[in-house]
Amino acid sequence: MNASLEGNKGLCGNVTGFQPCERPSSMVKKHSMAKGHKLILITVLPILGALVLLCAFAGSLFMCDQRRRIGDVERRDSIDKDDGLLSISSLHGSSLYWDILKATEEFDATFCIGKGGFGSVYKVNLPSLGNVAVKRLHSSLEIKHHKSFMNEVRALTGIKHRNIVRLYGFHSNAQHSFLVYEYVERGSLSSILSNEVESKKLDWLTRVNIIKGVAYALSYMHHDCSPPIVHRDMSSSNVLLDSEFEACVSDFGIAKILKPDSSNCTALAGTYGYVF
Repeated sequence: MNASLEGNKGLCGNVTGFQPCERPSSMVKKHSMAKGHKLILITVLPILGALVLLCAFAGSLFMCDQRRRIGDVERRDSIDKDDGLLSISSLHGSSLYWDILKATEEFDATFCIGKGGFGSVYKVNLPSLGNVAVKRLHSSLEIKHHKSFMNEVRALTGIKHRNIVRLYGFHSNAQHSFLVYEYVERGSLSSILSNEVESKKLDWLTRVNIIKGVAYALSYMHHDCSPPIVHRDMSSSNVLLDSEFEACVSDFGIAKILKPDSSNCTALAGTYGYVF
């Protein structure tokens, strides 16, 4: 500090008698860049943190909503996808499937109680439901049969009425496609009317009550369902009677679910003699 530094031009520093040193332009630039980077980090990091928290919160809400939806579906209907099966049922889908195959000995003809245009109906006794009616499609691969199958499912899974047959569930895979209904003891009105002994049980009051039951079902489908449903095949073959001769409308294979707030047009369909 006491040495003589005379004759050395350009010396600078924080020493008495020296000129203060000026920073080189590169150092100034680096300092400015460092300040800029620091400012960017201070600005960006909180924004990134907020976005991460927002995504995590949205994800947790989505998962909670999905769990709630799944829980609602499981409480309402058990939905299974096992070994190519698709079912909606009050029971476990695959269990119901194998119970039906076992009870009917894989749809043996001895259990068949009726045949229609799209399938055959079997009476099946299940441990959990008792007697049920199982409608098996003739061929699940034909387009018209598949359409009939889906019409039944769409129509009957959304409605519930004492005069409309109840759908317990359905199954569809490469081997079998069938629907499981409540069993209605006396069968179709058509079969009773064509039986000389059974038809005598239909006195005037009973016949009026049957007509009223069908009218209640149609009124419900047309006015109380959203969207409305048109059956399109109201024949005596599709009116079932229980042990008390209470009418129950069945077979929604060609039913039409109307689109609200739009025009609806269909081709002529139904049973000859009953089309109106």
